[in-house]
Amino acid sequence: MCGGKVAIPPIVKEKRRNSEKRKEKSRDAARCRRSKESEIFSDLSGELPLAQGVAATLDKTSVMRLTVGYLKIREMIQLLIPSKNEETSVVDSFSPAHLDGFILVLSEEGDVIYLSENVEQFIGISQVEMLGQSVYEFSHPCDHDEIKTILTTKVPLKEDGSSPEGEYFSIFVRMKSTIKTRGRAVNLKSATYQVIHYIGHKLGKPDWLDADKCPAFVVLIIGQPIPHPAHIDAPLDKDIFISRHSPDMKFTYIDENVTNFLGYKSSELMGKSAYSFYHALDIKSLLSSFKTCHFRPFQLLPPKRSANQQMPLP
Repeated sequence: MCGGKVAIPPIVKEKRRNSEKRKEKSRDAARCRRSKESEIFSDLSGELPLAQGVAATLDKTSVMRLTVGYLKIREMIQLLIPSKNEETSVVDSFSPAHLDGFILVLSEEGDVIYLSENVEQFIGISQVEMLGQSVYEFSHPCDHDEIKTILTTKVPLKEDGSSPEGEYFSIFVRMKSTIKTRGRAVNLKSATYQVIHYIGHKLGKPDWLDADKCPAFVVLIIGQPIPHPAHIDAPLDKDIFISRHSPDMKFTYIDENVTNFLGYKSSELMGKSAYSFYHALDIKSLLSSFKTCHFRPFQLLPPKRSANQQMPLP
């Protein structure tokens, strides 16, 4: 001990130097690993069919998600080809804009395999944000059971071995929307819900495809937004009439255009139940529609057969 300081033995100094060297080597190895990792992800994002500006903004998690999604799209294409020996034509000029909606393809688990780019103009969420994600992440929790029903319905096999198709379905699902009034967007955490009318069917795996090389089925869907009545500014078409009903579906208001369609005067229908005018074979469909309408008051109901003036009033 000299001047109040403790002398450090040479062996301790040597251990400290070795420890610092090991830490430095570890830091260098980590920097090298991160550099190689970034290079790999950069190359991987460059292989994705995305605009260069979009690919450059992706984080590693998004790159992995979109890469897996791209591989699923390649598998999905096999389901869209009726036969491995049959040539199919592709209409390059096809545009989802003609559908007044967007195209959505779901996997067996409900993951978004494909989504048309125009989805952003309807719900404000971009194609890149949704691809590879679960549809349940963007839909209302109360609608999950309805989506699961579609995904778990079995697809009947075809005798010729071609891709089996399920029956067409029509459901209304509340999806997250970041579009506010006057087109302004908000953060996804502050998103509201937009009712989307989904029409589609399931497409199963043909017999000639190996199970390991192709998903069991995909769900092809066209999504069309249902505007809130308060946001409909366009004048009504001449082929439309408006009616208002009490909870038991009795007419409380009906405009004069009803005469052009059913032959009744509005005064003849006031106070009568709309159920009395529907065809008996449509009751099941009506029940489903009004149950849905109870939770989503702004939606479209499927077409129904109504009694006209040739039929007696109840």
